[in-house]
Amino acid sequence: MALFNILFYLCFLGLVLDHLILGGLFVFLPERAKSWLEHFYGLRIAEPLTLFLKPWGILNLFAAAVGIVVVSDLLNYKAFILVFALLLLARLILRFVLAREEHERFKLSLRRNLRHTSVLLLCFLTFIGKYLSF
Repeated sequence: MALFNILFYLCFLGLVLDHLILGGLFVFLPERAKSWLEHFYGLRIAEPLTLFLKPWGILNLFAAAVGIVVVSDLLNYKAFILVFALLLLARLILRFVLAREEHERFKLSLRRNLRHTSVLLLCFLTFIGKYLSF
């Protein structure tokens, strides 16, 4: 059980850090965020889409803040773990459904998409497992 808890917290904190870092880049350094997205995720963002980075950044920062609050007291916020798991499931489904379009529009390789999908699946399973262990 200790190994599972470590895996859960690594997934949870990884998602919080991802949203915190990307949110900060999107809001304060949108041009730098474009190069970060290309390097880290393999996404090539067209210039018109740069306008959407700041609002997405604010949403990312909000998600990170909620994650920090939830991880500080899991028992009182256990319903949020289920909500996070359902959001991860939605992201997984979208990754599968939109894989071809992501490849064509953003030049995201299918291998990289599969890698991201496997990380999302791991996070989803640990979140569901944590929720069921309460």
